[in-house]
Amino acid sequence: LALVIRGGAAAGDAVMKNYYGDALGYFGGLRVPATFLAGSSLAAIFTLKHKASNLASNKEESDLSSIEKRVLKFYHLMSVSAFALSLNTIATCTIAYTAVIHGR
Repeated sequence: LALVIRGGAAAGDAVMKNYYGDALGYFGGLRVPATFLAGSSLAAIFTLKHKASNLASNKEESDLSSIEKRVLKFYHLMSVSAFALSLNTIATCTIAYTAVIHGR
């Protein structure tokens, strides 16, 4: 009878705490900075547009040195990867947030 009243738990078992609010705060808190990062990295993709068009045209008389071309390519690669990874973070946090709300 004592096990039925306690919900089947033995007398020495520890009661687990409810971390529902903490989980929602964590995943909600990660989405906001990831959204700001996605917005700023999307804007960064389109900066230096004139120099990037010179780089894409493959003109031999380009005014960019070899190191400037490499830095520009690296800058655009990092901007695109920051945008993609922040979108991944936003999607993952939204899915986890929804799963916590629905109790999965």
